[in-house]
Amino acid sequence: MIEAEVKTTIPVERLSFSIAEAAAASGLCGRTIVNYINAGRLRVRRKGRRVLVMRQDLERFLNRDDPVVRWKPNGYGRSRKAERK
Repeated sequence: MIEAEVKTTIPVERLSFSIAEAAAASGLCGRTIVNYINAGRLRVRRKGRRVLVMRQDLERFLNRDDPVVRWKPNGYGRSRKAERK
């Protein structure tokens, strides 16, 4: 009698992300992630040539209460002719 070998996979949460993976996980643009890193608002770790965003740093960054900035379109959708009159 031959028994089939059953492999079970244990779901493992990732400890770190590349910038592209951090962007996908957070729903932000990759360039936005880089801007936050350059501004010192999101910590990264370097391992060789890789730049890694640790899961806990990304979660802490996303859960931080930042002041709400209201976006004002500043004439968005209006033509310049309407402004001159």
